[in-house]
Amino acid sequence: MFSEYAIKLLSRNILKTIIKSSDLESRELQMIGSFFAGVADNYAGVGLIHTLAYPLQEIYNISHSISVSLFLDFLLKTHYQEFIDEKTLTESVETVEIAMKYINWRDYLSETTLDVDLLTNYVIEKERLLVNHPRF
Repeated sequence: MFSEYAIKLLSRNILKTIIKSSDLESRELQMIGSFFAGVADNYAGVGLIHTLAYPLQEIYNISHSISVSLFLDFLLKTHYQEFIDEKTLTESVETVEIAMKYINWRDYLSETTLDVDLLTNYVIEKERLLVNHPRF
């Protein structure tokens, strides 16, 4: 419930916020969406997306929002379709794809050589986070 509301608020306002950062209404709705995402995390715990994002944050110093976003559209398409209504899911995936192109997400990894073994081992070590994912 909290997470679906957060996804709706965030996906419907992130492009407005990126394109026009002075739009206080969209920024406020982003803040409220982030709050509800935090409430959902507090009740249900974080799952696969955060487990995948943590090594990018900790090892490569990529911000939380970017590191989570790098995995978001893939996970929405492959792991969350049964938990979110189709309209919200489609809208969210399209929005994330546009937003990531707009902020040139590849720039965050272009100077970084990712060590796949290091990332894989990091994720495996964070097993406690995987138990919150509905498919594990």
